[in-house]
Amino acid sequence: MKRKAQLSGTLITWIIVILIVAMSLVFGYNAINKVTQTGDLAESTIFEKKIKADIFYMYSQPGSVIEETYSLPETMANKVYFVDPEELVKLKNELDIVEPDTMKEIIASALEILDEAIDKTGNNMFFYKDGELVKAEKVDNVYVGFPYFQCFKPFNGKIEMYLEGYQGKTELDHKQERFNCGPMIIEAGTDDEIKKIAEEAIDEDWINTEGDTHGVDLLGGDPVNIVQKVKDTAPQVEMARIVNVKEEEGGTRVDIVVKAKKDAVTNFIYLENLDKDGCIDNLYGPGGPFAPTEDCFSYGVECGEQALIYLDLDLGAIDFRWVEDPQLMWDFGSGVVQTQHIKYDLKKVLGEDCKELLRGIGFSMD
Repeated sequence: MKRKAQLSGTLITWIIVILIVAMSLVFGYNAINKVTQTGDLAESTIFEKKIKADIFYMYSQPGSVIEETYSLPETMANKVYFVDPEELVKLKNELDIVEPDTMKEIIASALEILDEAIDKTGNNMFFYKDGELVKAEKVDNVYVGFPYFQCFKPFNGKIEMYLEGYQGKTELDHKQERFNCGPMIIEAGTDDEIKKIAEEAIDEDWINTEGDTHGVDLLGGDPVNIVQKVKDTAPQVEMARIVNVKEEEGGTRVDIVVKAKKDAVTNFIYLENLDKDGCIDNLYGPGGPFAPTEDCFSYGVECGEQALIYLDLDLGAIDFRWVEDPQLMWDFGSGVVQTQHIKYDLKKVLGEDCKELLRGIGFSMD
């Protein structure tokens, strides 16, 4: 009887010990978690104050550039947007004339900031965590150029950027593309870079959507002429590329926005060059010798060796051509380019390195 009582007492003692240990662990975890959250919140607050101070300082330093590293715990925000609300809404309205709801489609990954801009709250800096708005702030003296929104994402809890005094404001730029979760500005590049794309375009037999194969007369086939035309056209247009990777569907969506700065541009050609070495071996698309079955134009369909497919031919009056090597061409013909949206889908997930290697040039044939 005493033995049973001793066993019973021992069991109760162990249960109490286990409960105490469990409660201690839970309390300890909650305490540590609370300390971590407090620390992350403090770092987030420091980020806001520091970047506002740096923007305020640099706007009075025209032409000067500084490089800064900011701490931003990803537990607090994994995307920070800077927006010019007024210009973003204007761009949306211009694109909607050509193609309704285009802007929402283009910035699908940043849809919330468009809604925020339309709300006219006056805020232009937005913190997002997993698609949810965490905080919105107004930052004075920040310049956000075409297409009027930028996105910065932390890498290992840090964001590295350049700040430049520009036109009485401060312009921000990503130090590396790994910090970029928004648009990529398409610039003319060096003469050699333009010439390389031009030479590849001249040497190819282009395939149109009807399957016809033929060369294209680009300024008499002289790459030097194309280089000059690109440089002449560059001050007249702004171009940006937005790349949305669809991991679950095994594809990548690329949107390109072309906007004339003042007067409309006519006889405009846009060439998109996809890197062949290590990114995209060959391009298979509609009308070509290796044209896939119709099912291959849908995400998630296995197509054997035809791993890379051009999709979504919603082109309107624009003439589209492609080559396997791989390069894409949009010919706007005699049509007027004021604000235009073009797009393509790849049945391939483009990594960060491959996204950085996308190149484009635009020029008027006039």
